[in-house]
Amino acid sequence: MSDQKTAATHPPSFDLPLARGHKTLAIGVIAMGILISIFGTVVSQRIILQRDPQALLLTAPICIAGLALIVGQYLGISRGNRTGLYVANAILLPMSTCLFFIGFINPLFWLMSGVLVAAAVKNWDLLFAVNEAERTGLVLFHRTKWTLSELLGAMFVLALIFGPASYIVRSLDGNY
Repeated sequence: MSDQKTAATHPPSFDLPLARGHKTLAIGVIAMGILISIFGTVVSQRIILQRDPQALLLTAPICIAGLALIVGQYLGISRGNRTGLYVANAILLPMSTCLFFIGFINPLFWLMSGVLVAAAVKNWDLLFAVNEAERTGLVLFHRTKWTLSELLGAMFVLALIFGPASYIVRSLDGNY
């Protein structure tokens, strides 16, 4: 009797079978987000030191895009959050387009553009799998609370961004 009541109140749970490539790619996309955030932070700190507030408005979106890419990709992969995958793709696709056109100056950027397009295609594949699982009534990733390991991981990512960025700014100023 209690099993029937439990089955009626809790729909079946399902962990989305992520291909090995999805998790590896997620780590790569998060690493790209960290590098973008480091670049944006270095440029922003240099502009703050030069006291040019108008130019800061141009560089702040770079930092925000890097952080949004990190958070969106993490939420999309670990929790099956569709909005996170949409945010990650909304950053990956325009960035790959910009890198494609920069590739006419230096062909190395075409390689980076191809990696970003592959990441976006894998994200769309995962997004379609999440949508299909939700359409069939399966509950995906039912965790809603942050765990201690996730909070420590977020602090670690911030340390990975601000540590190298502050070192680069100091070395550019000659104060290392």
